[in-house]
Amino acid sequence: MTQPIPLTQVVVNSDRRERDRRHLHLVKESLERDGERRGEERRVSPRVSQRLWVVDPAEGGVPQVFEGEVSMGGASWWARYPPMSGRLEVRFRIPELADEVKANAVVLAENSHGDDTRVQVIFTDVALAQELALARYLEQRVKVAATAPY
Repeated sequence: MTQPIPLTQVVVNSDRRERDRRHLHLVKESLERDGERRGEERRVSPRVSQRLWVVDPAEGGVPQVFEGEVSMGGASWWARYPPMSGRLEVRFRIPELADEVKANAVVLAENSHGDDTRVQVIFTDVALAQELALARYLEQRVKVAATAPY
């Protein structure tokens, strides 16, 4: 049985970096691969610019219009204020469909930059036909972007 450490010997360190796993020397190899990971695109799906209508049920269900980005898994946009609810409905149009895509979403992150907030959501419920149409639309937009002369 181990003896408890007396409180006089406990050292409290508020600096998170001192407790970082790189400084514990548990692994003999270097764990400095963060730069390599950040250099690559980690997303599975490309993002494309899109006009979004966002419905926040806490604000009476009235859609607000934002210029943002959409991907297979979610969307993001800049807003003056963060949403009041953690669950939103995100609507957008793609040329293949006559009706707009309606996707239920959960707020993943709210990052403040100056006076604005970047809102990122993950789609939780998208109809299969709309999801397939979105995949074709994203693929088509990537092909167009790849062949565009710059």
